[in-house]
Amino acid sequence: PAGRARHGGTCAAVDADGRALTWHGGSWSAPRLVDANGGGLTAVSCAPGGYCVATDYNGQTVAVR
Repeated sequence: PAGRARHGGTCAAVDADGRALTWHGGSWSAPRLVDANGGGLTAVSCAPGGYCVATDYNGQTVAVR
């Protein structure tokens, strides 16, 4: 993955194709496109409550839930 973050029981990973996966206590979600207009995701950060935000190559941010 291009980036990953963890906070409490929530974890997220992103890749250079604009997809994100999330972990919620027992399994990973299927990869899903969250940045269709960007140049790919580079980093992700998660806050309490399971809210995660990713950054793409263009400097834009997208929510990852």
